[in-house]
Amino acid sequence: MVFIDDDCTMARDYITNLWGHVAEWPDQFLCGGRVELGDPADLPFTIRLLDAREQYEKGRHPGGFIHGCNMVISRSAIDRIGAFDTRFGAGTSMRAAEDTDLIVRAVLANFFVECVADMCVLHYHGRTSISSVKRLNNNYSYGNGALYAKYGLSQIWLMKFFYWTCRSAIRESFGGPQLNMEVNLSYWPAVFANIRGALAFWARYGRQKHQARSY
Repeated sequence: MVFIDDDCTMARDYITNLWGHVAEWPDQFLCGGRVELGDPADLPFTIRLLDAREQYEKGRHPGGFIHGCNMVISRSAIDRIGAFDTRFGAGTSMRAAEDTDLIVRAVLANFFVECVADMCVLHYHGRTSISSVKRLNNNYSYGNGALYAKYGLSQIWLMKFFYWTCRSAIRESFGGPQLNMEVNLSYWPAVFANIRGALAFWARYGRQKHQARSY
């Protein structure tokens, strides 16, 4: 199952390269590919530039490792862990993180999770202003906060990413680097959005939050 956003186009060799990888991937996998700017006038955001294949390691934040606009998952994997959690994503109260949640569940199920350079899509996202990028990043951070609340202490490794964001925000206040220098993104709004997203999830779903299955 291949997921491509409506503002993206596939490279001409996408399907050919995809089939080549499917032949070598295990039966249950979740994989993504390179995401380039379709319009050079757009700001360099929501892209995934890589020149070699990368396998996911648990010490890395799952958000952004595979972009939802270029995601491939085997049907047998969906049958095992389920489809997207519809409480997450654009247009929902949690705003984002439906693709990140799927990555988390794939990792917990010990699936093969990889990103490859030769499956490329061009992203025509149309964001040319800093304010539009900041709004989108705020939604991403809000969704991540909701995701932390969903799993809570059952997956404590996710909580360290919130800690790292807080630590980076403090360092930024003392002259450290920003979240994204190219588009002037600060860590502090991400921290506050994480907190708001977590509180919103707890307030809406409380103890009924859907935990990851036991694989």
